Amino acid sequence: SDVCSSDLSHSFKIALSELSDRDREAAAAELARAIKAIDHAATVDREQDNPSAMDFGATLIVVLSSGAAVAVARGIQGWMGRWKNAKITMSDEHRKVEIEGIDSAEAVRALELFMKPQQ
Repeated sequence: SDVCSSDLSHSFKIALSELSDRDREAAAAELARAIKAIDHAATVDREQDNPSAMDFGATLIVVLSSGAAVAVARGIQGWMGRWKNAKITMSDEHRKVEIEGIDSAEAVRALELFMKPQQ
C-alpha cells in the first residue's frame, strides 16, 4: 500500500524483547493501544515476526502525527513502568535506540530525542 508520508509525520519501529511469548503479545497490544490513545491520528501496525529468529519479539510499526512525540514518549514511559523487564528497541532509517531497565526520566529523554524528527 502506497502511503504518502509527509515530512511532519515520524515513522519508526518498536521491537519488544526479553518477554515470554504470551507476555509479548499482551505487552505489544497494550503498547499499541497506549500510543493510539495519546495520538488518535497515529497508525500502529504489527509486523509479522520472523519465525526463524529465536527471541526476536513483537514489532510495532508506528507512524506518529507531528507534535505528538513528547506525549507518546510519556505514554511509552508509563507502559515501561508496567512491563519492567521488557527491552524496547526503537529504530527508523537513521538511528536506533535500545531502552532497557533504565529509570523513567532517562527513558523519556531517550524516547524524546529519538522521536524528534531529524532536521
